[in-house]
Amino acid sequence: MNLPTRFACWTLMVFGTTFMAYVARAQIARHVDGQKRPFLYEACAVGLMVFYATPFVMLLAWGFGGMRCVGIGCVARFAFYVASGCATVFLMRRVIPGFEDMVFFSRDEDGAVQLVAPAPVTPAQLEEPPRPRLYRRLEGQDIGEVLHLTASGHFVTVTGDRATHKIRMRFADAVNEMDPVDGLCTHRSHWVARAAVSDHRRASGKLFIVLKNGMEVPVSRTYRPGLEKAGLIPHSGA
Repeated sequence: MNLPTRFACWTLMVFGTTFMAYVARAQIARHVDGQKRPFLYEACAVGLMVFYATPFVMLLAWGFGGMRCVGIGCVARFAFYVASGCATVFLMRRVIPGFEDMVFFSRDEDGAVQLVAPAPVTPAQLEEPPRPRLYRRLEGQDIGEVLHLTASGHFVTVTGDRATHKIRMRFADAVNEMDPVDGLCTHRSHWVARAAVSDHRRASGKLFIVLKNGMEVPVSRTYRPGLEKAGLIPHSGA
């Protein structure tokens, strides 16, 4: 193919297969819980994409490249290309922090992936302090201001002053995406916003941070010095 033809072919391929991917994932979400069974969810999505996209890719190859490949072997070769490409994209979404944000992907409560267009910036927003990046993952979830993050397997539970929501991501990435909110880790699996802390208490020899919503968050020895320095709990000798 010459350059203009190649550009047209790849443009149709990218947009066509992206649309098919959203249709496939929406169908899979009706039958498979993407949060509880993520690998089955992705495997089904790859299989459905092979069914949808293989004939489409072959038609593009025939229409733009003049190729007249027929037979089971030809179909199998194209199906392998489609499966490899889809599996690579889904794997990147799982292992690369922030990959979903770069391509404006968002997950709903059913695990389905939606395309999210960046919202226009208003003059009022330009005057406001920047909001944490984690809030992008909470679009449509009315949880209010984030008070607490806790790790739960491959998920992070985000607790706000109105509700709680669970997101599939690494705990360390969730903490980083709360910047510039002033907060501290109280435990390797717990983070709290400093403004949310109202008190502290001891129970059965253990120390807890008490949040303004009444939640008690454990404090580990590793993170206690930082909390003492911040003035959120008394010093060990006090």
